[in-house]
Amino acid sequence: MSFRDIDEIAETVYRRSAARLDELRAANQRISAENRALVEQSAQRIRRTLQQAEARERQAEEVQSPHREEPWPAQEQQSGMLRPAHRTQSEELRQQQEAVARAAAARQSRNVVTPIDDDGDEEGEYYRRNSWLV
Repeated sequence: MSFRDIDEIAETVYRRSAARLDELRAANQRISAENRALVEQSAQRIRRTLQQAEARERQAEEVQSPHREEPWPAQEQQSGMLRPAHRTQSEELRQQQEAVARAAAARQSRNVVTPIDDDGDEEGEYYRRNSWLV
C-alpha cells in the first residue's frame, strides 16, 4: 500500500464523516424544531384545560349559589341599614371552615386556662386536671 492509497482512503473517510456530521446537524435541527412545536402544543393544551376547568368551576359556583349578594350602595351603608340576613353559600362554607379550624386548634392546644376569679377553688382544679384516669 502506497502513500497515495492511504491519502485516498483518508480523503474518503474525511468526506464520509463530514457528510455524516451534516446529516446529524440536520437531524438535530429537525428534532429541535419538533420539540419546540410539541412544547407549544402542550402549553396550549394546558391553557385550554385550565380555562375549561375554571369555566366549570364558575358554572358550578353559579349553580350552587344562585342568590349572589350584591354590594350595598354607599348611601345605604351610611344610613345604617342592616345587611340582609341571608348569606351566600360560599360565606357560610368559609365560616364553617373557620369554626372547624378554631375547634381543631382548641383541641390541639395543650394550654391550661386558669379562670380570672380562681381563688384556689379545689373543685375547679378537679375539673381542670390533665388526666381523667384516677
